[in-house]
Amino acid sequence: MLSQKGEAAVEQEDSVDNLATSTVATSEGIDFDYTPSGQTKEEEWPLLWRLLKVKTDVKEMDMPVMEMISAKKLQKILSLCIRPTSANVQQCDIEHLNWLLHRESIVVANEMQPEFCSVISKESKQLLRYCVNYNLSKNAEASMRQLVSGWLSFVNVFAIFAPVPLVPHVVQYQYISDAVYLLLSYASGIVMDMKLSAAVSQCLL
Repeated sequence: MLSQKGEAAVEQEDSVDNLATSTVATSEGIDFDYTPSGQTKEEEWPLLWRLLKVKTDVKEMDMPVMEMISAKKLQKILSLCIRPTSANVQQCDIEHLNWLLHRESIVVANEMQPEFCSVISKESKQLLRYCVNYNLSKNAEASMRQLVSGWLSFVNVFAIFAPVPLVPHVVQYQYISDAVYLLLSYASGIVMDMKLSAAVSQCLL
């Protein structure tokens, strides 16, 4: 449903239920650098529209199994390293984790035979890699939530002030139609907390 130069034609649907999927058709020329999305290629969409087509599939990662450190102790170590950032995103302090693992490996190495030192080192590296991926995953989730939050603001402001002067009504209709369609498409494919989910529902109402 999205944009680029050209002339467009519109048949406005009366039903709000069809807002996200309705097409626009009219013989009236629109000189506003905008045409229905069906007439443009996806790579030609405006940047703002294309942002909502970029989505990262975030999957739960399995924690590596460690032989030298028990699962209970491992959970305790991780609990000391995972904390929220200023943006309220859960992140693992890799540097602190590395220090804790080094301290733990020294204790284990003193109790075990020397050949187990290489096993401890290998498992520690696996855990550090896991935590790096954990941080990337949480950042990706937060970015998607921020994008939806910003898109909600765009849709809400647009809907409140529409119709605005100097912009053809058909163009405003198409923009809102596209915006709602993309909002539904994007929000349905990500994990949202209750607050953001309620905001999306309120926006659509």
